[in-house]
Amino acid sequence: MILISSGKYHVGTTDEQRIQLAQKYGCHPTWLNDDLPSQDAELKAFWLDRYPVTNAQYLAFTDATGHQKPAWWGENLTLEYADHPVVGVSGKDAKAYAKWVGKRLPTAEEWEVAIGHPQEKVFPWGDDWRNNLILSKNIQTSWTFPETKPIGTGKNGRSVSGIEDFAGQVSEWTSNVMPHHGVQFRMLQGASWFHRDPISYRSAFGYYSYEGWSSAFTGFRCASDTHLPHPKVSKIIKNIHEKENIRQIDTDGIIKIQSASGNSSYISILVPFFGSEWIGLSAPEGVTWEGKSLLNWYDKRDLKWNISTDNYASYVMQFPDIELHAEFKTGKDFVDQVFTVINRTGRPGWFRSSSCFNLQSHPLFYDCEALRTYTLTKNDKFELIRNFERPGECIHWIIGSVGTELEGLKRAMLAVFSQDDKWVIGCARADNDGRFTVACNMCFTCLHPDSSYYVDQKRSSKLRMYFIKGGLDDLLSRFDDDISQGGLA
Repeated sequence: MILISSGKYHVGTTDEQRIQLAQKYGCHPTWLNDDLPSQDAELKAFWLDRYPVTNAQYLAFTDATGHQKPAWWGENLTLEYADHPVVGVSGKDAKAYAKWVGKRLPTAEEWEVAIGHPQEKVFPWGDDWRNNLILSKNIQTSWTFPETKPIGTGKNGRSVSGIEDFAGQVSEWTSNVMPHHGVQFRMLQGASWFHRDPISYRSAFGYYSYEGWSSAFTGFRCASDTHLPHPKVSKIIKNIHEKENIRQIDTDGIIKIQSASGNSSYISILVPFFGSEWIGLSAPEGVTWEGKSLLNWYDKRDLKWNISTDNYASYVMQFPDIELHAEFKTGKDFVDQVFTVINRTGRPGWFRSSSCFNLQSHPLFYDCEALRTYTLTKNDKFELIRNFERPGECIHWIIGSVGTELEGLKRAMLAVFSQDDKWVIGCARADNDGRFTVACNMCFTCLHPDSSYYVDQKRSSKLRMYFIKGGLDDLLSRFDDDISQGGLA
């Protein structure tokens, strides 16, 4: 552990600094809303782990306590990853480990002070964001094998205070929390092996996420008011992962869907030419009728599945005033979600649903930095979603009704490029007389092209998810053709 002296330290960023950074690195200033506000923090002396907690250290914890192991370990942690930072741990997992070892998670202020530059440079090592960082060049196509590196090489960040491996390894959980969406969110700091945006490598960079969430790049290090060692590590099985054929591409394969069981409205989508990773669709995540919310993401559904096959599934969901019939159909390079609303009130009303098309489970398309995610504007032009305003305290959401260029949409589409720039996924709506909005939560790369429309007695609408080879022009041309041929009516 490294001792960080007591004192008054400056942390966070000002509004002016965020504007300057946004202009330099290409985003809206509100993209940096999760930075700590500019302030002088009075800190007591504290100790901070020189390195992130490793897999071997975390294994000692799971062996001693029976705590759940990271899923990517499989049956055993392999020797090659023993001294890599542990990943696949949630904020709750990190807190539990810290408590077990007699330590705690650092505050966001402590973390920033410990890795920050004494002259308050943007990056911990100065003005050049790359410095001597050695970042992974692999195009990640599976979460099974994190691209972390052994700790202590000196090539993943070394602060003046002596803290190491805070850049290009893992995003680290801190103790700063806030309520959001009815649950507790916790701040992560530091850029992981998956991050590529210079903004993510700043000393002040941080972002909130649900503390029960984990990814192949979430890890942590511990703080303490006294110097404490880590536990002795457990014996590790000596066996090496087989990485060959991890992305099993089937170019002639047929898109498949798999519906959840019970009253869940979740659909999994397998696109064979994207590999073996599934893509998620929560359909719907929310429903409103005449401006009143009938369903939130956390509510239990009154739902019954009728049919569930590889290429077609359907259910019926009941509400007091309406009945929702859902169908899911696969095509050669698309999946359709068709909602049919039956109005039982005897008077017309406005219906709105929001389905969550979620890409976080597919690393080829997951885009937590919004470097490859676009939205169609009212001028029928694609623009990077990160160029639009984040509203208020809303966690990493971009919501269409805020920016003027995203108001009055004629139709709605969000699109994400693959990491290798060969493929593009589009999620689109083009209902007749629909009132369109787009929204995107970049923590999870979930796409929400939504619309409200008038229902007299019965009405159907379609959400189409495209999976095509090519670019944005190809996607838009296909969208235009489908609309003109009635494929999205």
